[in-house]
Amino acid sequence: MGGSEDHVGESQARELVYVGEREQRVVRYNVGANYAQSMGLQAAAGRFFAANREVENAQLVVVNETFVKHQIWQGDALGQTVRVGQKLYTVMGVVRDFKLLGSGAAREESKRAESVGSIGGEHHSAGQ
Repeated sequence: MGGSEDHVGESQARELVYVGEREQRVVRYNVGANYAQSMGLQAAAGRFFAANREVENAQLVVVNETFVKHQIWQGDALGQTVRVGQKLYTVMGVVRDFKLLGSGAAREESKRAESVGSIGGEHHSAGQ
């Protein structure tokens, strides 16, 4: 999960999220509205956070393709909800899987992290 309005990827944290009643542990990345562009990330569906939509961004998340593959959603990910604590967030975008740290070598499918974005007024991205 990614979050924050003012920086590009300043921190990350493990987070419990719920899709329906199913609990999942993800890594949340705190990111700004320019994070996707700065990192050269590509949207698989939907959109990324917009700097001029801070109030709306606080209710939305961006997830990665691996996170989506692990869900039991009817239809596509856009518009689905994810709960963190007592707050619900709506999926507004799916980012193509990417490798943030390391040598740049391709990762095995089974080792890819799950990601979710935008929590509590901050923009978020997550990986497991």
